[in-house]
Amino acid sequence: MSCPGFIKMIKGVVNILRRASTLTSVHRRGIILAPKQWNCTNPASDVASDDISDPILNQTFEEYRRKNLLLLKVKGLLKCSHREAEKFIESSKYLKVMEQNQIVEILRYLLNRKVPPESIMENPWLLLQPQNTLREKCLTLHAMQPRELLDFVPLLRVSLLSLLKIQKKYESEGSTIPGKHRVYYLSDRLEVEPKIVSKYLSTHQFMFFIAFSTLQEILDLMVKYNVAPMNILKDLWAFRYNPKSVEFRLDRARQAEVEKPMPWMVRCPVPILEKSLQISVKHRALLGSNESTLEYLSERLGYDLETMRYITSKHPAVLRVRMTKIKEILDFLLLEEGFTTHDIAQVPRILCHSLETTRTRLAELKGYGCVPSTLVILCRSQREYEKFVNNWLITRERLGLLKENKE
Repeated sequence: MSCPGFIKMIKGVVNILRRASTLTSVHRRGIILAPKQWNCTNPASDVASDDISDPILNQTFEEYRRKNLLLLKVKGLLKCSHREAEKFIESSKYLKVMEQNQIVEILRYLLNRKVPPESIMENPWLLLQPQNTLREKCLTLHAMQPRELLDFVPLLRVSLLSLLKIQKKYESEGSTIPGKHRVYYLSDRLEVEPKIVSKYLSTHQFMFFIAFSTLQEILDLMVKYNVAPMNILKDLWAFRYNPKSVEFRLDRARQAEVEKPMPWMVRCPVPILEKSLQISVKHRALLGSNESTLEYLSERLGYDLETMRYITSKHPAVLRVRMTKIKEILDFLLLEEGFTTHDIAQVPRILCHSLETTRTRLAELKGYGCVPSTLVILCRSQREYEKFVNNWLITRERLGLLKENKE
């Protein structure tokens, strides 16, 4: 018998012995492990072995059977795969301990209310709400006449009292605002799905109650100054500021030729805004005739644009580094330390690291007589860097060169 065949046979015997040992141990403790091929569901149902989840150590047969029954019911109700049903249940530690009947009852209620299965799967917290409260909330959503219920599902996270206030606001202004509801107004203006707008408004409920004229005026300004739609939704606090202040800040950003104005510029302290705008001005000055950081690196390192795009694709964060920092690091490595453009192209992530740390590490390595042939070691974590230095010193000492270097 060949050596590989003999080793394979030995491994097979060891695995058999291990399984026998596990089954003996499990039997002594009165625990049953259900093999994957067992059909632990209702015998009347025809279930493929792929629909049965793997058993867990210390899991009794009854716990195993109950879990799979629940997964099969969830899978049937939500029209999803077994894996998706399992992920849905595992998404919350509270869902794991809920009564099966309660989970199934809430799912059926939501589906009867025309809440789409995909919307339920995106919002598993729906099942954690008391059934009576959930019913009241669904009735409130229906009273606001959504185009589709899934548009407002994220609002079910809001307390019942707050949701009733939102409904009253809708009743008082629904006939006067475009889209009849603020969710649809923002959705249409920003060209974002209503359910996404609802998601962000559910955590910024003041958006339902500020004067609509103020909301409209500030949104007009945001659109005028090219603030990205998702950036607006992710930072809605800007709508709490005076429209004149908002316009002044955004105009300052435009004067500084900021490519992507952000809502935080509206509400940050003045010194922070001014510093950010100064950096933006320097950024544009450094770019010169180049249109982007990619073009600047292409020109500075001497690679064509396509090659530079490939190099930075390995570390996309490089293109988000402040231009002044990139210039300082390149000047230091190329002009002061004598590294080549090829060295930098091989390790582009060096441009993401602190210049001070890079400077300190290079000085330390030189002091030990080590001239790194690559920039990789300068990008390592502190622990890995220290390990490299210690190994270098040990090697030097063994070769009897450390003492000579000091002399």
